[in-house]
Amino acid sequence: MNAAFRSLLGITWRVVASLIGILIVPSRAQTVMQDFNAPGGGTFLSDWNQNSPDAPSFYQDSAGDGLGGSNAVALTSEANAGTAMYRNTSFNLSVGTTVTVSGYFRDQQLGAESGSAIAAFQIGFGLSAGDAANDINTGTAFNSTSGDSVNAPSLMNAVTARVEGDGSIEFQTDLNGNTTGTGRTAAISLTAGNWYYLTASFTVDSASDTFSGTASLLNSDSNGILGTQLATIPSTTLTSHAMWDDTAAYAGFRAAGQTTDVNGVSLVDNFTVLTVPEPGCAVLLLGSGAFLGLRRRRRPRCWSAAHPFSTPQTP
Repeated sequence: MNAAFRSLLGITWRVVASLIGILIVPSRAQTVMQDFNAPGGGTFLSDWNQNSPDAPSFYQDSAGDGLGGSNAVALTSEANAGTAMYRNTSFNLSVGTTVTVSGYFRDQQLGAESGSAIAAFQIGFGLSAGDAANDINTGTAFNSTSGDSVNAPSLMNAVTARVEGDGSIEFQTDLNGNTTGTGRTAAISLTAGNWYYLTASFTVDSASDTFSGTASLLNSDSNGILGTQLATIPSTTLTSHAMWDDTAAYAGFRAAGQTTDVNGVSLVDNFTVLTVPEPGCAVLLLGSGAFLGLRRRRRPRCWSAAHPFSTPQTP
């Protein structure tokens, strides 16, 4: 076997090994899209837990009122706020992962926020999905509507982005019932009857207990086509040791119905969650297979003799 053939064989083997690595390394990427368009809007009733003073009937399926004439989720109470948690999938918030949570909501009333008013619309993730019985003391919300931190500890921990009643946006973290707001923008005039789109990305930092977050609020038409960006929060540091590196977080939204002093929400539609894990060794190997064939003694830094396709460890 001459030297040229051995070199070609070495390159071929390393490319094959790279492809095998792609198959062996499990992907932690996750995507959930809830458009609530099942017959009768049934995906909401079957896949979500509610928590509010009016649970389990604070939200209901609404046929024909959503984006493009589809189904949506409607608020049934004007004076309260409630949380809906997607119970079918948990999300891995391991270090290096970026989670993007997005949703559409339709505003229904103009008005400035009072000091104690609840946010119009809020998205993010909490410690659990609660239970299917929607018991106020065991269901999961972005904060505890019962005020009972003993019987409802899971209600008290979350990382979220929210649209306030005056149209401003901010991040909010809840830790054992203590709320911290971060990065609040200036107030924005919202138009009654219009659709809006809130999206927020949370990256789990390597520094213990911290996330990097960005969020934006955009106009939307009635078909879900996005328009003007109304406000944005640039990269902001959020702190939460309750949610950081959690391997089973649950996504959800919270909405406030119309009151006399806050922009209320009438409809919610097209809720999405996308997680992008930290790049693994397989991706690095695929991009460098030929290079490794030429540099035969060089190994990717996440390679180990015992586990040649192991995922990289965070520095």
